[in-house]
Amino acid sequence: GGERDPGTEGHKGAGEFWDDVLVFDPKTLSFHAVECHGAHKPGERGWVECAPVGPNTLLIVGGLNEDVERLNDAYFLELKEVKG
Repeated sequence: GGERDPGTEGHKGAGEFWDDVLVFDPKTLSFHAVECHGAHKPGERGWVECAPVGPNTLLIVGGLNEDVERLNDAYFLELKEVKG
């Protein structure tokens, strides 16, 4: 996630957001895109919070959508396998 085209109003007006998921590899100091599978996936958003809740699980919370609405939702992202 994150802004792909920032709005001109800063925090008062969101731009356009991505709905991708990137994983950072500390060995290569680079990011890799990963595919998400499942019935319920987060939509496009920016300014999210996330925290590790297990060895292979992240909690993704809220954010802001392109209509400048605060999102009141949460998702668990379970990393099963990362190839790189």
